[in-house]
Amino acid sequence: MILPPIEKKEELFNFFKNAETSQANYRIGTEHEVFLFDAKSLKRATADQIQILLDQWSKIEGIPVKEGKNTVGLKIEDRTLSLEPGGQFELSGAPLENLHETFKEIEGHQKTLLHLANGLGLLVLPLGADPFTQLADRSWMRKERYKIMRPYMATKGALGHEMMTGSCTVQVNLDFKSERDMIRKMRIGIALQPLATALFANSPLSKGGINGYQSIRRAFWEETDPDRCGLLDFVFEDTFGYERYIEYAINVPLYFVRRKGRYLNVAGIPFKTFLEGNLEALPGEKPTLQDWDDHLTTIFTEARLKRFIEMRGADSGSTPQLMSLPGFWTGLLYDDTILQRIYDLIQTWQVREIKDLSSQVARKGLYASFQGESLWDLAYEVVSLSQEGLRSRNREEEVYLQPLFDMLDSKKSFADQTLEAFRKAQNPSTFIKNIL
Repeated sequence: MILPPIEKKEELFNFFKNAETSQANYRIGTEHEVFLFDAKSLKRATADQIQILLDQWSKIEGIPVKEGKNTVGLKIEDRTLSLEPGGQFELSGAPLENLHETFKEIEGHQKTLLHLANGLGLLVLPLGADPFTQLADRSWMRKERYKIMRPYMATKGALGHEMMTGSCTVQVNLDFKSERDMIRKMRIGIALQPLATALFANSPLSKGGINGYQSIRRAFWEETDPDRCGLLDFVFEDTFGYERYIEYAINVPLYFVRRKGRYLNVAGIPFKTFLEGNLEALPGEKPTLQDWDDHLTTIFTEARLKRFIEMRGADSGSTPQLMSLPGFWTGLLYDDTILQRIYDLIQTWQVREIKDLSSQVARKGLYASFQGESLWDLAYEVVSLSQEGLRSRNREEEVYLQPLFDMLDSKKSFADQTLEAFRKAQNPSTFIKNIL
């Protein structure tokens, strides 16, 4: 289907406005990534090995997503399997009504993944950063977008390639019912993202040893493309809304434009130039809403606005840890009373304080402090509010926050627990098998 070009900025406004939904129709979408390792060599799985995995999976379920001869993903009803640049294996889950459905989705995905991976001699590892291999030893996936992003990223930050190939995350996608609701949720998302990073910090290992960080994955983002990453100051300004976000996004440089199955390299040129019909690669042509949607996926801020709001600050982890993240944000944002209480809480927070905390938590995690208070204490307060929000939904979903309470009670972070498992393991293979 040929989509019409965008002629007025009003169409970009309506892109967000038309995504608003009633609270009764709120859904929860969860995305998570894991590393795959060769069980014999303990090297990261190659593009060829992952190609075989996807091909075998497609015989069970799903429609292959192809680029040329290469299978680069699967479409399975409302779910998608895809590959990050270094072969990190990602599930983009369906929009689901409750956390029990999310757990069932993740559990079913992991059962199939482990079955196929074991048959191919692969190990599955859910951590925030690759604990063993060097950047030079990782395979890049055969996806056209990465052929454009790889050289461009190298010009924008010292650790962009580490982020692309050596990190795994879990994120949750949540709905908004109005522009005002979006504003409050984005402000909460940006303000609390450093705390979420600390709560879910789980990447204390890299290059075969202890790296001194609770979340080195977060540190990677500190040295990645500043044009499209980080915390957004303007979210806290009185002028923030759909129009202000649009103004920001159209000035973010493009990576690519898709046409007839091909990716055109337009890296570094602001989307605004395309909107004005001045893109040299497509003279006189203006973007479609699909181009706009593609562009929004290349903005990597800690909270991101699309047709829903993405919370992006957490490291990957075991199944109980994965489930805690959608539980955490759902409890905070999907009950109006708790949403207001958490919004009131952040009113005294300054942007500079939030940014300072964001820089702290990469190394310190929950051992950082905020406004003179231990982050452990603030975390317990916020997780308890999330628990209240889940209880108000009357679906017995608060059980998914138990790993967070256990961790907070023990004062032993997920990163601390990973380090303990690493020290106890007799070899890397045993360590990987014990983490999942």
